[in-house]
Amino acid sequence: MPPKDKVELIYDEVVTIKELLTGNGEPSKGLIVRVDRLEQAEQKRGVWVGAAVVAGVGAAVTTVWAKLTGGQ
Repeated sequence: MPPKDKVELIYDEVVTIKELLTGNGEPSKGLIVRVDRLEQAEQKRGVWVGAAVVAGVGAAVTTVWAKLTGGQ
């Protein structure tokens, strides 16, 4: 069994980790909420990138089609 000092040290470290994860009373400052916000932002960015790629491909196909069919 570890000495009492080591148990207290581990307990203090666990409390510190819990405070960092949960924000210690302010969830918006906790790592859990901050990582969730980053994930949401990345999902939104992915949607916009996908839309831009689709628009670019559509424009390229339209241009090629117009050149092939003699359209202006």
